[in-house]
Amino acid sequence: MILPPSIIERKILVPKPDNYGCYMYRHTNVITGVWYLGIKKDKLPEDGGDPYWTSSKNNEFHKLIQGNEPIFILEIIDFRKISDYNYLQLKEYKMLHQIPNIKTNPDTYNLSYGIPPLGKDSLPSEKYLDWFAKQVKSGIWVDEDNPESVKALMDMFTYQPRAEDNTYFVNELAAELNIIGNNIAKMKPILIFEGVGEMFGHPIRSDVVVGTRHGLRAINKQKVLESRVCRVPYEILKDKSEYFLRALASHDNKNSDELVNKATWKDGSKLLVDLHDASGVDPKSDIARDQLKMVYNLKGYSISKAVGKAITDIKTGKKGKKWRDYFKPELTTMTKNADNESRIAMYMSSGKYDSKRIQNAFYYDQVSETGQKRTEMLVNIYHPDADAKDKFEIQFGGATGFKKELEFWTKPHGFKVDFKFLDHEIDDTENNYIDDDET
Repeated sequence: MILPPSIIERKILVPKPDNYGCYMYRHTNVITGVWYLGIKKDKLPEDGGDPYWTSSKNNEFHKLIQGNEPIFILEIIDFRKISDYNYLQLKEYKMLHQIPNIKTNPDTYNLSYGIPPLGKDSLPSEKYLDWFAKQVKSGIWVDEDNPESVKALMDMFTYQPRAEDNTYFVNELAAELNIIGNNIAKMKPILIFEGVGEMFGHPIRSDVVVGTRHGLRAINKQKVLESRVCRVPYEILKDKSEYFLRALASHDNKNSDELVNKATWKDGSKLLVDLHDASGVDPKSDIARDQLKMVYNLKGYSISKAVGKAITDIKTGKKGKKWRDYFKPELTTMTKNADNESRIAMYMSSGKYDSKRIQNAFYYDQVSETGQKRTEMLVNIYHPDADAKDKFEIQFGGATGFKKELEFWTKPHGFKVDFKFLDHEIDDTENNYIDDDET
């Protein structure tokens, strides 16, 4: 076997099985004692694999490996089957984690802690998300000497991990920047995924802005010229599923260091829809709930809301529809317009239907000094999600349903109640989650 001039010799320190498909190696500088640990998914060259020496991002190490001075001992320290590559990833991750401040530690040429294995069904694991967050925070993928044009960044393809853009938050950031003279030194770098644009509906091998999008809009609003950029290399992202990459982007967007913009259940529901579309995972499953906890750190009530909304969006999305959300100002106006001298009007969620509210409204209208003694009522029913709608429709009709029960109490007093069921679906004319930033 031919070795580069820089490698004195190669040693195999463990038995080599016939059916191996990956291995762990270590380069050691015999002069300084500085080492580099790595893994490779392949066989050694003499067994049919490609010649390989390292994939390190350390320029100093690369120059030494490519140099003429014989200073390295190359040791092969583990062999595994190709199916056990995740085992080597975890082993490398654990070994490197014993080194403090690895990016600046003079004892090793490694600049990062390696890549932990994927989770169940190739979904992001807690270890992987933690590793990714630490890599981003470490600045390993940030070229501090070469900030990029904000105008060029605004023209790039983009992906919004959140359920919707928050213009109010953008304005808050812009106002904070204005106070400090638009100095962005403490702002997170713009996060870019390199070479995986097709996973987000963009051209093949294009780069995509996936993080700090609100920050980018804010600095553009403030006419900032350049920004630091965190470019995640294609080598890290390749072979990952569409959902995996979307979850990585979402995890980076779970909050903001500049101002608090915490993830909501709506963000979680979008994540679950992506997960279902990619892998068929039921939003109600433990796997789905674990993803919400790991990616967005959602809990209790927020998880339940996210699950319900995801189920609804999945059901309606298949028919080219999306769920019609109603908000208090709209419902209040609708009720006021329907309320008059001969009829009481109210609105109610099908998920929180309560006949006592109807009875009490009639009662107080009859006995209070300001009551108008009306005998008719209109109840606008809106459905917060598909589950609530389905349950309500089962419970509303029939001989012992909500409607018959209400008539038992109201008819003897001459009261009449009409129910109006508000539209719960509208045409989905913009059925994708890719949302370009405004310029």
